Order: sequence, then structure tokens, then C-alpha cells
Amino acid sequence: YAKRGGGARQVSLDEALIVSEGRSAEVVALDDALKDLAAIDQRKSQIVELRFFGGLSIEETAEVLGVSPGTVMRDWTLAKAWLRKEMTADGKHAVFIRTNIEPAVYVADVHAKTREIGRLERLTHDEWQSRPYEWAPDGKSVLFVSDREGTFHIFRQQVGAAAPELVAGVQGSPNILRLNPERTEILYSVESDRKTADARPTETSSQNSGVPARRATNSQPEGEFQSTNVRLMRIPLDGGVSLLLLEDSGINNFQCARLPSRECLYSKYTKDALVFEEFDAKTGTKKELLRTSEPGWQSFNWSLSPDGRTVALAKKMRAAEEAEIRLVPTGGGAPRVLKVKDWGRISTLDWAANGKSFWASATLHGETRALINIDLEGRAKPVLEESKPYVGWAIPSQDGKRLAIWEATGGSNAWMLEVPPAW
Repeated sequence: YAKRGGGARQVSLDEALIVSEGRSAEVVALDDALKDLAAIDQRKSQIVELRFFGGLSIEETAEVLGVSPGTVMRDWTLAKAWLRKEMTADGKHAVFIRTNIEPAVYVADVHAKTREIGRLERLTHDEWQSRPYEWAPDGKSVLFVSDREGTFHIFRQQVGAAAPELVAGVQGSPNILRLNPERTEILYSVESDRKTADARPTETSSQNSGVPARRATNSQPEGEFQSTNVRLMRIPLDGGVSLLLLEDSGINNFQCARLPSRECLYSKYTKDALVFEEFDAKTGTKKELLRTSEPGWQSFNWSLSPDGRTVALAKKMRAAEEAEIRLVPTGGGAPRVLKVKDWGRISTLDWAANGKSFWASATLHGETRALINIDLEGRAKPVLEESKPYVGWAIPSQDGKRLAIWEATGGSNAWMLEVPPAW
């Protein structure tokens, strides 16, 4: 946390105790306050951990917890107000001991027949945030986004290597990266400085999505809807000159199929719907494929099949509800729904390399968080169960023999925090 320039200084445990005892009337341990908050509302406590200690964005926190960004924003605001009142008399200082949550990249071999995974091997060994998105075409190195140099950049690291290599020429602070269908270029998203007002009417149609057209029931405030403009850039796989591919407002995800398919999609938030656009990875030309405005449309996660023929959508429902995966043909036709028995809250979803199953982060009976493999009949097989609730997504290599897995790690330190006035 101190490396990120926050208003904190690291102190020894003894020093923290001395400070706390000397100012007991003014300082309350944030650690204790978070425990109290967890007893009242565990999700709000988890959001504080991920946002404040892990440095995750609103969208990343929503991804980890399997809820919508709007839910995270509301809970984050309420949690901050509650903690400010609980921490100190003057609301300016806090002493706490807490785990630093850091997203890291792990790799594991996949057994072709059983779909079980081997021993996890940590790829990134630093304390920064690292998020895997692709394997290089040869299956020997992982492409990921990390802030290991202070701001986010794209890196490439071979399995077994001590450190990654920077992909030179990337502009801005990349959020997501994918490979083009030919696997010769990296496509990545960066936010632009401009905001776009969206004055769409609330009634929308659902084109090829299997979702009846109805009025959206999202949590956006009334009036003008504003979304961030996002640029999709392209750069050679080994680095070079970045070129603008396209720009649109509200882009939250994108993916491309593999040759011989050239299908590429991105999704974007509008005032009242989640919209999917097809785009050309060379020219940037785009056209709308489908949209959904059913209740809870903000909570859809999705993945494009390797052959480009099917979009799989899973809504991040409550953990107590049985999960569903909706398979929507990109070329038209009726969608199919997979029921995933016993499992709920699918927070991440990625097709397996052979297009015959999915890798997903899900919750069993509302309690156990795990990485699971789901076949096309909805049968789920747990492959990685963790006591901590921060199992992320799994990216398969092109040959399906390996996975790059997002997991959160951490260590404990004592800190003296000066709370900013706007916190």
C-alpha cells in the first residue's frame, strides 16, 4: 500500500500497539471495525478489503464478488461512512493490522481426460496487482496486465522465468488485453478522457439474445446517463507501435475467436441495456449483434467460444440460486440454457480451449468458493477450492494443456493511517 503513494506509513506491531494505547479515546483499530462490519454485513467488509487493501477497481471488485458494479459502489459508500464513524472520535486516524490482498498469476497443467489440474505454480512473485488474460500462441508464456511499475502495463512472462518482459509501445493504462484471431497482435482497452451522454429511450429490443424486450430495472440514476469512452488499441505481439482500432462508450469486455473464425465481440453498458457489437480486428468496423435489457442485465458475464459461434452468458446471481449459463448462437437461432446443479453465483466464465466445457469461478451452496469445470450438459467438476473468497478466473492455453489462474494473495502488516478528508 505504501508503494502506491497512499497516506500510510508502515510501523512495527509494537509501535502500533503503543500508538493505539496512547490514543485509545481517539483511535479504534480498523481491523476490529472491519470485524464488526463483517458481523453485520460480510459483503461490505469484503468490499473494503478488496478496494482499500487490495487496490481493486469497482469493476474488479464486482468481478471477484460476483455482484454488479452498481452494488459495489453503493456498498463501498455505505461501508466508508460506517467505518468513519466507528474508527475514531475525530475520524482522522486509524491503526490497523490487516492482510494486503494482491491479485497474482498462477499456472497449472490440465489433465486432458479428467479435466483436473496439477499443482499450482506461482508465476508472478511481486506484490503488485497482476491479471492474466491470454497465453502466447506457443503456450509457453502468459500475457498479463500489471501495475508492477507503478501504473498498469502489459507484460509477457515464460513459465518458470523469474521476471516478466514489458511489451513495449503500449499507450495509456491498459485494462483488458486479448489476442486477435490470427494470434499475431495484442488488442487492449484503455479509457479515454471523454465522457459520453446516452439519452437512449428505456424501451429496447432484444436481437438474437433469447431475452424478451422489457423495461430495464437497473440502478442507474434518473436523467442523463454518462459512460466512459474506451479505446481498443492494437499492437504487434512482440511490441511496437500501437494503433487505434476503434472507440466507443461504456465498453466493459471484449474477445476474439481463433482462426478460421474472425469473430470478435465487445460488450458495452448503455443507459438501459447491455449491448454486444461485432467488430473487425483489422479495420475496427462494427455492427450491433444483440442486446439485453432484462432485469439484472448489469450482472451478465460472458465468453466467446473459440470457434466464434456461441456467446456464453452467466448472470452473477445470489449464491443461493442455481446458476445458469445461456448459450446464444452468434449466427442466429434459439439460445440454450444450461442449469448448473448445486452451484450458484458464477462470477467468472471462460470457454475451455476445445470449446467443450467452461472454466468458472462459482459458489457451492452459498458457502464454498471454487474454480470449477462445467461441461455442455451443465455438469460441474470442482478443480480448485479455497478457504479465502478470492479465487479468480482461469485462462486456458490454445492447446488446452495449461491454465493461467488469477488468485489473490497477501501478507499482514501494522499501519498508521491518516484518513483523507474525502474518504
